[in-house]
Amino acid sequence: DANRQIELLTRKLGILSPTSRVESESLIKEMQDDMFKAKLMEAEAECTIRELQRKIDELLKLHICGNQLKRADLRCKDLESRLNQSVHAERMIAIEMTNRTRSIAELEAKLQQLNLKMKLKESDAESALVELKHRISELEFDKETIK
Repeated sequence: DANRQIELLTRKLGILSPTSRVESESLIKEMQDDMFKAKLMEAEAECTIRELQRKIDELLKLHICGNQLKRADLRCKDLESRLNQSVHAERMIAIEMTNRTRSIAELEAKLQQLNLKMKLKESDAESALVELKHRISELEFDKETIK
C-alpha cells in the first residue's frame, strides 16, 4: 500500500523517466526507508504517549488519594479533639458527682444527728410530761387529803 502510494506520487511528480529508472528506484527505496522510520517513530511516540497517559492517570489517583488522606486526617483530628473534650467533660462530671455524693453523705449524717437530738428531746419532754403528770397527781391527792 505504501509502495503504491509512493509510485503514484512519483508518477504525478514526473520523477519516473525512462533514463532515471535506477535513480527512481533508489529514491523510492530511500523514501520507503524514511517512511518506515517515520512509522517506527510514530509507534514509539504513541507508546510514549500511552506511558505518559498511564503515569498521568497514576498521578491523578495518587493526588486524589492524598486529598482523601488529608480529609481523613482532618476528620481524625476533629474526632480526637471532640473525644478529648468529652473525656474532660466526663472527668468534670465525675468530680461533681463525687462532690455531690459527699455533700449528700454529710447531709444524711447531719439529718441522723438531728433525728437523734429530736428523739432525745422528745424523750426528755415525755419524761418531763410524765413527771409533771405525776406531780399533778400528787398535788391533787394532797389537795384531796387536805380537804
